[in-house]
Amino acid sequence: MNLSGGQLIDLDSVYILDPTTKALQWTTPPYHLCFSFTDSAKGIALYSAKIVLDKAGKVVEEIDLPNIRCYPEKGRLMPLEEIKKTSRKNHYYHDETDISLEYDDETETIIWRFFKLPAYNSHYPFIDISDIDANTGRVIRKSKQPID
Repeated sequence: MNLSGGQLIDLDSVYILDPTTKALQWTTPPYHLCFSFTDSAKGIALYSAKIVLDKAGKVVEEIDLPNIRCYPEKGRLMPLEEIKKTSRKNHYYHDETDISLEYDDETETIIWRFFKLPAYNSHYPFIDISDIDANTGRVIRKSKQPID
C-alpha cells in the first residue's frame, strides 16, 4: 500500500476568505490521505482507500480497509478471474457486467461489486447488483437499483 495523494485544507485561510463558515455547526476535517495498491495477478487494477483526520491528527473517518490484524484472512483476496468463474455459473456475471472493488462498511471487508445491466432494448428497469466477498467468493447480498 502506497500513499497516493492527500489534501490539506487550511481552515484559517478558509475562515478569512469566508467568515460565515466559522459559524457553521460542522468543521471540514483538514487532512484527507489516500492510499492505493495494485495486484495485476489478482485482477486488481487499482484499489484506493482514504482516511480523514482532524486538525490534531485524530481519525475522523476510518480508512476503507479491513482489520487484518484481528482478521488476517481478510487480507487475502481471491483473484478476479476465479470470482468471475463462480459468478458466471450463478448468473451474476456476463461479459457486459461492470465490476468494481470496494470496501463494504457493513461486513468490514473488501468486495467485488458486479453491476449487471439489462440487455439493450430491455424493458427491465433495474441494474442487478451482486456484492461478493473478495476473500471467500461468497455472495454477501444482491440488490436492484432503478435505472434513472
